[in-house]
Amino acid sequence: YSGREKVELSSLMPAERTIWLQSLGDLRLAGASLAAANDLAGTREAFSRFSDHLIVVARAFSGHGEQPIVLFHCPMAFDNKGAHWLQNHGETENPYYGAMMLRCQDRVDTLYTGARLKKDHEHE
Repeated sequence: YSGREKVELSSLMPAERTIWLQSLGDLRLAGASLAAANDLAGTREAFSRFSDHLIVVARAFSGHGEQPIVLFHCPMAFDNKGAHWLQNHGETENPYYGAMMLRCQDRVDTLYTGARLKKDHEHE
């Protein structure tokens, strides 16, 4: 995200607008923590918080865009508490264990396939 992109609130359905506005502050705080992290443990923790907030937005906005949205879960992250992340393809790239266990994950859920869907905004 370069900071130049903007979400056009007028183009969102009311439910989407509400989710976006509720999530924006959380995403900004988590993003700032991610940018400020100075070690791998701090980076992973901030990434987890950012991912949790982004997953809420991705679920609300599923059906938009051209790329798939795939939800992954690592059960061993954070001393077996687990953590989630999103990718735009189905081949696992575990951010919590990196090269050590790059393909390790216990669950995959496709939130969006990437197919363009037509929505009738007036009827929702």
